Amino acid sequence: MRFRPTEIEYQASVRGWDQAGLARAAGVSEATVSRAFGGKTVRSATALRLALALKKHPVIPELESVVNRQSSESARSIAS
Repeated sequence: MRFRPTEIEYQASVRGWDQAGLARAAGVSEATVSRAFGGKTVRSATALRLALALKKHPVIPELESVVNRQSSESARSIAS
């Protein structure tokens, strides 16, 4: 199963998490989260753990207003 990289990065960011934070919350390795952030395939059970962690922890409204959904995508385009 694959996540859209910009969406999973956005969802983690509005909860105040980086890759390590999402990994801790989901009980998976940082390498696994890195794969998901990179748009690579993760196992269905892992995808479920990530989704449940995101669902369990609410969005921080103050972050939601400052985190841009497209910022990660724009940064990648510039780097290319």
